[in-house]
Amino acid sequence: TDESLTTSEFVWEAPDGSEVLVVHMPNGYAIGGPFPVEEEAFVDKIESIRQHLEPLAQTRTLLVMWGSDHVPPQRELPGLIRAANARLDDGEVVHGSLPQLFDEVESQLDGRAALPRRRGEFRSGQRANLLPGVLSARMWIKQRTFACEQLLTRWAEPLSVWAGLLRERVGEGWREPPPSAGPSSPQPHQPASETGLLDRAWRLLLENQPHDSICGCSVDQTHDEMRPRFDQCEQIGEDLAYQAMRRIGAQGPAERVFVFNPLPGPRRDFVTATVPATRGLEPVALVDDEGRRSPCQPIVAEEPPAPRDRRTVGFVAGEVPGFGYRTYSVEYGRRPSNLPPSTPRIENEFFRVAIDPLDGTLAVDDKRTGHRYEGLNRLVDGGDRGDEYNYCAPRPDTLVDAPASPPEVRLLENGPARSTLEVRMTYRLPAGLTAGRQRSRRTVRCPVRVQVSLSPGVPRIDIRTEFENRAEDHRLRAHFPSGISSDVSHGEQHFGVVARPIALPEADQTWQERPVATHPQKTFVDVNDGRRGLLIANRGLPEYEVLDTPAGATIALTLLRSVGWLSRNDLPARKGHAGPPLPTPGAQCPGRQLSEYAIIPHEGGWADAYAEAHRFAAPLRARWNAQGAGFLPASGSVLDLEGDGLVVTALKRAEDGDGLVVRLYNILDEPAAGRLRLAEPWRQAELVDMKEDPLGPAEARAGWVRLKLRPNEIVTLRVRTPVS
Repeated sequence: TDESLTTSEFVWEAPDGSEVLVVHMPNGYAIGGPFPVEEEAFVDKIESIRQHLEPLAQTRTLLVMWGSDHVPPQRELPGLIRAANARLDDGEVVHGSLPQLFDEVESQLDGRAALPRRRGEFRSGQRANLLPGVLSARMWIKQRTFACEQLLTRWAEPLSVWAGLLRERVGEGWREPPPSAGPSSPQPHQPASETGLLDRAWRLLLENQPHDSICGCSVDQTHDEMRPRFDQCEQIGEDLAYQAMRRIGAQGPAERVFVFNPLPGPRRDFVTATVPATRGLEPVALVDDEGRRSPCQPIVAEEPPAPRDRRTVGFVAGEVPGFGYRTYSVEYGRRPSNLPPSTPRIENEFFRVAIDPLDGTLAVDDKRTGHRYEGLNRLVDGGDRGDEYNYCAPRPDTLVDAPASPPEVRLLENGPARSTLEVRMTYRLPAGLTAGRQRSRRTVRCPVRVQVSLSPGVPRIDIRTEFENRAEDHRLRAHFPSGISSDVSHGEQHFGVVARPIALPEADQTWQERPVATHPQKTFVDVNDGRRGLLIANRGLPEYEVLDTPAGATIALTLLRSVGWLSRNDLPARKGHAGPPLPTPGAQCPGRQLSEYAIIPHEGGWADAYAEAHRFAAPLRARWNAQGAGFLPASGSVLDLEGDGLVVTALKRAEDGDGLVVRLYNILDEPAAGRLRLAEPWRQAELVDMKEDPLGPAEARAGWVRLKLRPNEIVTLRVRTPVS
């Protein structure tokens, strides 16, 4: 809580040991403005702010931020400052900048040793609004942002870099695949400037990132205008990724399926590919260059459907190199019939999954540990009388945690590469809120379809939940009881994992905002006791809560939050308005909602399972390659990476075009070591900062760059190639 901050100046230490000087603003960043325009009132406000800040200050310089969101400059401010300085005997008001302020604070400190030191995140609504409900407002925005980020960082950027390096290496020996009238070989064309297109895609995505945009806390028109920017970003990114895969395939073996892996490897995972059809026969397996056979199965629910002369199949690709590819030939034959078992359940070598016939929840047996999980993926819906900024439950609330009637369960897929159970059910939910902001007694039918999938050799349970939202003013979550006793949860953040107490801090009526137990995450949240754990991975679902129950910790993953107001001033969860009181019917998010997440039971702690969450977040991709020059081997990588805990976040062209940039970090809470090398020829590697300014040479030996990282340290390398 903010009570632990007894000074406005302190030193914050990052997990990697680096530090920054902090000037804390205890009442938020809008303490100073807009100022009153009468001189007397202006001076009174300055004195009031001063009396509030001085007891916390460690220097003579106080930070008073003028202005706030959507507040234009005040032309009267220079004159007001002059008038105030004429009346202040023991102080001066300076219209300056943040760099100027920190220079003055530093000059008055006898070093930083005397200042308090703090670690960890600061998420408290004691003195100023935190507004945590923005994590789940208009969830579609978070999902599309996640998808576009993954597309650009995992596919468009690294594959374009690799395709460019191969073109430079091969030189005049490189050639495009010849034109073909057949659909298996798209008409080639000269690629446009990848740099310009990538810049355009990133700009479109960044134009959707102002905080009121990405947070989903604006009027409906603002968010409606975000959709075409997401669409254009996605179209550019997909075309760049497609063209790069095509160009890489053109230099490899012909008539092969290329499976691409954007993460460290080797990796085994499910993937789909569209391959040529053969009269009278069906694709039955994919075979790699070492003769390893992966049986395949038809994928019939594809959108859009494959052309008539093609077949879309799914198979488990094995030993796909990290940041690289493996090729497969297609084996044709007569497809054996797969008879469904009498009892609908699915299993692989890791798990056995069954559906509760009454409520549609999952029972999972972990064959490795012998532990049984029950009641997983229970959909729980509660009311929400809040706004786009804050979730606020009605009192009393009406929770709906089971379908209106027993679900329909069927075995949707029962193939050698993937087994899928489908659960169809209907939830009857209160239609909305009454005039008194309570859940209505009138209910509406909300159809739900859940698909649960397992693949051989893949230690996770993939879930796809479709929900037809016909209700208003509510929050839908998926619950996962772990049966594990723990005081903390572990949620992935941008460059590491943060441990958070499950218990809420004590609060009283003086708090600006009531504390809540919902927290942000990137791709996973985990609870464990050191011996075993339960990790829930997601694609673009950034809000979770861990509930402390008598049976242990239960992870609650938010799938949807529906509200109808930008801001309200009648919330027990928050004092006053957080924005203008405007209706926002679009924030009710009516219609079809799709959520994708995965259950990953594991042994040990989160560090033993996070890689599987990253694999779920970035599925493999495959494409059929009809022609190829044969320059490339049957499998290969653009980047070789060795070392536990090392996560690559960027593989891209340097901003000035001289070489390429690799950014990675140590996700672990302990030091990590490793090495990397670029598979294509390179001549120099250096450490740079995030602006790509040089920091010094990297340690290189025998073609490998040596890496030693502190806990959660971020490292950026520039690798220069012979031809750039």
